[in-house]
Amino acid sequence: MRRRRERGVILDVDADDFGMGELASLAQSVRDSGILVASDELDANGETHTRRDRLNADRAGDVPEAAPVARIAHVILQRALQEGASDIHIRPGAGGTAVYYRIYGILHDIVALPVYVHEPLVRYLQTLAGISVGAGRQRHRAVLHINYRDAEHAVRLSTVRTTAGEYAAMRILYPPSVTGGLDALGMSTDIAAALDLTRDERGGLILVAGPAGSGRTTTLYALLLDLPLADQSVITIEDPVELTLPGVAQAPVDPQEGRDFPTALKQALELDADAIMCSDVPDAATARVLLEASLAAPLVYSAVHADDAVHAMRRLLDLGVSRFMLAEGLGAVLVQRLMRVPCAECAQEREVTPAEREWLRDAGIAEPPPTVSTSQGCEACRKTGVTGRTAAHEVLTIDAELRRLLGSDAAISEVEATAAERLIPLRHDLARKVLAGRVDIVEAMCGTAFLPRYK
Repeated sequence: MRRRRERGVILDVDADDFGMGELASLAQSVRDSGILVASDELDANGETHTRRDRLNADRAGDVPEAAPVARIAHVILQRALQEGASDIHIRPGAGGTAVYYRIYGILHDIVALPVYVHEPLVRYLQTLAGISVGAGRQRHRAVLHINYRDAEHAVRLSTVRTTAGEYAAMRILYPPSVTGGLDALGMSTDIAAALDLTRDERGGLILVAGPAGSGRTTTLYALLLDLPLADQSVITIEDPVELTLPGVAQAPVDPQEGRDFPTALKQALELDADAIMCSDVPDAATARVLLEASLAAPLVYSAVHADDAVHAMRRLLDLGVSRFMLAEGLGAVLVQRLMRVPCAECAQEREVTPAEREWLRDAGIAEPPPTVSTSQGCEACRKTGVTGRTAAHEVLTIDAELRRLLGSDAAISEVEATAAERLIPLRHDLARKVLAGRVDIVEAMCGTAFLPRYK
C-alpha cells in the first residue's frame, strides 16, 4: 500500500510478506516482468539502441505497488528498520549489486542481488524521493518517507554515478530519537544546563559539530523541540527537510529556484523569527550570513563537520569569517560522537588495566574503580555485545574573556588554550558513561585517542 502525502510519497512497508530469502525470486521477476527503466544497450553488432520500458522516471506512481522492483525495495527498507540500521548502502558492481546495512556504526554485508536489478531498484528509490534521473539533473539527494509500525520515518537518499552504475546510500532518521528530547540523546545534565544558559541568557549561534554520521541533524531537531514553540516563531533552512517538526516553519533549499542557503537565511531574517536553524554551513557566504543572523536573531542553530569545539571555531575562520564576527556571534559549540551501548544482559566485571586507569584519571575521574563492565555477547544482543548507540558530548560556552581574546589580535594558540580551560571535554563525558555502564572503556579510549590537546 502506497499512501500519498503533500510532500513526496509515504511508503507503507508494514504489509510486505516477503523476507530476504525471497529476494532471489523477486529479482528473477524483475527480469521477467519487463518493468525496468530506459537505458542504452548494445546489440549483437555493437550498435547502441535505447530501450524504452514501462517505468516513467519522473513519476514514482508509474511503478505498480506489486511490481517486483517495488517489493525488493520494500523488503530492504523493512529489514533495515527491523534491524535498527542507521544506513543502507546499495553498491553496484560488475558481478551484481551488494546491499549493506550500517548497524551501531558497523557495516554489514546483507545480500547480493543480480546486476540487472540494480538500475531499476535505484531509479525506483530516486523517483520516490523526487530525484530526477535525467542527464542534466542537479539534485543528487532528497528525502523519502516510509511508514513502519505506525511511525513515519524519514530516509535521506543520496546517489552518485560510478563507473559500475549509480551508488545509493540511505540514512534513516528514527522519530523517537528526535521527539524524546535531549534526555533521549543521552545528554548529561551539566552539558544540557550549559546549553540552556546560552539559550536563555546569552543567545547567539549554537553550533553543533561532529564527524559524519554523528547525529548532528537529530540533535538540531531535538534542540528546536526543546524551545517553547507555542509562543515562539521558529524557522529552519534545510537541504533537504528530513522530518516534519510540529510548530516549526521548515524551508527547503532549492538552488534551481535561486534559493540557496545564504538567500534563504536572509529571507528568514526578514520574518522576525525568534530562532533560526540552518542545517549546514557549506561555504563562506553561508558562514558570513549565519554570523550576521546570530547578531540579529535571538537564537541561531547550525552544524559543521569538526572533531572538537576548537576545531569548529577554526572551521568558520577558515571559511573567511572575521574573528570579530565570530566573537560577537558565537554563543556555544556542542560536539558529539555516537558510541555503542554495551548489552546489559551479558555484562561482566573485569579488572581495569593500568592504561585504562590512567585514561580515566586523565578524563577527570580522580579515583578510578578497580573494575569496569564489558559485554561478551549473548542471545539478547545477537552475540554482538551491543544493544544500541548513545551520544557523548563536549560543550564550550563563549564567556566574556574568551569573547575578548577571540575578537582581539591575540595568538590563536592563546585563544585555543583559553577555550580548552572552559569546555566540558568529550573525555570527561565518556568517562562518566563508562562508569555508568553506558559505554565500553575500550571504545571510549579509541574514540578519543587522536583528539588534539590545546593546553
